[in-house]
Amino acid sequence: MTTSTTKTSNRVGIRTCSDYSPFGVELDGRTVSDGYRYGYQGSEKDNETKGNGNSYTTEFRQLDPRLGRWLSVDPLAKDFLEWSPFNFVMNKPLILVDLDGKAPTDIIIKGKNKSSVTLKTDLIDITVDASSLDVDFGGKFTLQGEDVLSAGLDIVGILDPTGVADGLNAGLQAKNGNWLDAEISALGIIPYVGDVAKVGKISNDVKIIDNAIKAVKAEQRAAKLSKVERAGKNFTKAGKEAVIDVNKSKNKGDVNCTYCGTKTVPATKSTKGVTPSKVERQVDHIVPKSKGGSGTPKNGQVLCRDCNTKKSNNK
Repeated sequence: MTTSTTKTSNRVGIRTCSDYSPFGVELDGRTVSDGYRYGYQGSEKDNETKGNGNSYTTEFRQLDPRLGRWLSVDPLAKDFLEWSPFNFVMNKPLILVDLDGKAPTDIIIKGKNKSSVTLKTDLIDITVDASSLDVDFGGKFTLQGEDVLSAGLDIVGILDPTGVADGLNAGLQAKNGNWLDAEISALGIIPYVGDVAKVGKISNDVKIIDNAIKAVKAEQRAAKLSKVERAGKNFTKAGKEAVIDVNKSKNKGDVNCTYCGTKTVPATKSTKGVTPSKVERQVDHIVPKSKGGSGTPKNGQVLCRDCNTKKSNNK
């Protein structure tokens, strides 16, 4: 099996097309380089050593593609004791990428005002500056999940010229059956053409990341309000809001009943002669208050009025 890289250098105007073995050896008769310095995974070829490009230079180490091994120890070796410190992408070059010579750990996207998001992944290790896209994340956050990862790879693909992030995202989308998004990401491997195709997605990608940040903030607030025990007590107003916010973050902006999954509506003020809606939301104790259940967000759940009534009747 081979991997291919096709890129145009905006520095020298040279187009290169190369086929490689999985670990980066250029295949004879299938490479057109014309002196272009960058190759496998976008790494710089070391043309000063004997053999014309027998290794690739990254920020931290050099890779020998003939051995499929780095020529020095991984800076993060202590975090991967089960692996040789010289291993390249954990011996999985068809699915993992290492652009800087450290074990693949994170995607870091920097925004305006020193904000950033770190996306936990074992696919690629890369840092990009998205401040030019007018993105401000409002702080520093660590996020996880395939939706967030895919959105992050889209943004990285706009800013990183190698096309590696777009290739990874195309595979991720295809695995999940999102063929249109997979095709758009695959186009991103082609300089400029792919970036134009993705323009309409970037605003949605930023929204996905923003929603994930809101979820993290909601969890943090709920945890903070749960530090002081309120055994056998009602929820505070802030506690109820925290339970609702956590529910909303898990349901893409909707507040759904924990029991039946129905989308709920905000509670209204009781009016004589008016029957409240069955889907009116109520914040309820998971462990009943009568049994010492805490009136803090960690013991809270959202129920529709109908489910809460049925629950009370079945006690």
